[in-house]
Amino acid sequence: MWATLILTETEAPSGTVSATSPDRSTIDPAHRISKVESDGSNHPSMAESRTNRVLVVAPGETPAVVHEAVTAVAANDRICCDELHVLTSSDRAERLRAVLLKSGTASALADRCRRLGIAKADILFGQRTIHTLGGSGTPGSIADDALRTLGKLCGDSMTEVTVVVSSDAGVVGILAHSALQLVGGHRDRFFVLDVGPMAGDATKPHRRRAGRRSRPALYEVQTILAERPVPPIQSYSELAASRRVARRRLSQPGALLMDGRRRAVEIDDVVLAVPRLQFFWLFCLGTLAPKALPLRALCGNVNVGTDGSIAVASKHPQRADLEVVARHLGRVFAVLFPEVADEFPSVFRRACGPSPGLPSVIAKLNAHLKRALGGGAEPYLIAGGRGAGGYRLTLPPAQIELVPHLRVAQAPR
Repeated sequence: MWATLILTETEAPSGTVSATSPDRSTIDPAHRISKVESDGSNHPSMAESRTNRVLVVAPGETPAVVHEAVTAVAANDRICCDELHVLTSSDRAERLRAVLLKSGTASALADRCRRLGIAKADILFGQRTIHTLGGSGTPGSIADDALRTLGKLCGDSMTEVTVVVSSDAGVVGILAHSALQLVGGHRDRFFVLDVGPMAGDATKPHRRRAGRRSRPALYEVQTILAERPVPPIQSYSELAASRRVARRRLSQPGALLMDGRRRAVEIDDVVLAVPRLQFFWLFCLGTLAPKALPLRALCGNVNVGTDGSIAVASKHPQRADLEVVARHLGRVFAVLFPEVADEFPSVFRRACGPSPGLPSVIAKLNAHLKRALGGGAEPYLIAGGRGAGGYRLTLPPAQIELVPHLRVAQAPR
């Protein structure tokens, strides 16, 4: 069952609404659009005029559902849409275009808009706003086309998208809901128009009797929006596969390989190239794992002399451990970058000196990992902070592969 029922009574869909057969359904005056109470504008205020309201309808078997959706949403919101888009499968597209775009139906839409208190010219609707899904005939193309179409409509921050699918829309309606959850914004909504048996091939007298008994109701189905925006080049199947891999990584993370020869980070089939110094500090954390890099102790008690020498405060209780760490960091730098080994003291001072830059480096590394791995980045992120705990990799050392294989000679206690 759907979560929220918005009681909106409209005329039962009975094929094409004809201009010569006036619609006898009425809308409660309390639900009339604000335009009726003003000067006829579809934009009742300057603030609202900045928002482009887009209505997307998946009508299923009955083209008249498009008109019913316009009526139902307008009655619910008390303002009509600025654009009307229709989603249909390739096998129904031609019939839908013929019915919705012929002159009689256009007049029916104009009449419906007039009774709602708006001008039909205020709604963008035509050949280009009827979208055929699955036209390429390849598996998954309906899903790809639904994702691409809604992605374009939802991509504008000043656009508010409302999707209404007929209860008989089938796979198009299911995929429209799935796509909206992936690309929709916090203001975008999804509704089902419950046409019931009235959308079938019943006779006209039967449809008229059914219309008197039960008119289409509008149900809102809440959407669980994706945590990350969808990359523009990903297909539906690619996106589905990446999300499955991300979920698997959360419970069964693969190995983290850091290859110093190529300065590349590899996780399963993902290869992440990061800047030189970011790679150095990530590699260092890998060599220290599962211990942490004690940044606070380093930046407060390790000094870099003008000649490049690194000295630890003589009275620090963990002096021996800090000396081991400092020497180890210098050794890793010399192995990874032998051609510029003499630059290590300045690199160390910038990262772990009195005004440490390492927190910024760590934040950029985590951002790289999140962009590359999405929700599955969590096991590989660098944890901790500048405090006493320091920074560490939480991935078990057995799953961290280093090329060349370097480990700290004596881990800090």
